[in-house]
Amino acid sequence: MRSLLLGLAALLLPAVADAEPSLWSFEARLGGGLAMGGGGGAAAFRLAPFTLGARGEYTFHEHPTAGLWIGALVEGVDRIGVGAEAGVAVRPSNGGTRLSAGVITFLFPYTLVGGSASGGYCYGVGAHNHTYLCMDAVLNFFFLGSDLPTDRVAAQLLLVGALRFDAL
Repeated sequence: MRSLLLGLAALLLPAVADAEPSLWSFEARLGGGLAMGGGGGAAAFRLAPFTLGARGEYTFHEHPTAGLWIGALVEGVDRIGVGAEAGVAVRPSNGGTRLSAGVITFLFPYTLVGGSASGGYCYGVGAHNHTYLCMDAVLNFFFLGSDLPTDRVAAQLLLVGALRFDAL
């Protein structure tokens, strides 16, 4: 009986270890942090609005894993903003570490346009690691939009938690 179990484990374990990355993944995201603004030698800091988002990613390169992502987000505490984001993500060692860069915009009821950069780690949970708990440090910087005072820039430093599902 013991040799049968060891034989089954030997057959199953390499299949899990050699599994290719999923082509599609989806994430539910929640974040918060610090907002910064400044210009003309003055700076201001406050709590950033909480963000709630959903993101889909298509993997186009396997080693290292690289993909294109697009997402929708809502932010708000004292007001609500609706926006979108898109970019590229890389997992340099095909492990849990991930890096990302992209564009971010808020479209309603005010406009903001800027860039985004992040780095984080995903930890696989479940029997076949198709579900991940992720934590990212995100820097958003805004340089255009109706919500920016003249000659000012704004930035957000966020800690974002995510639940990622590999789909296909």
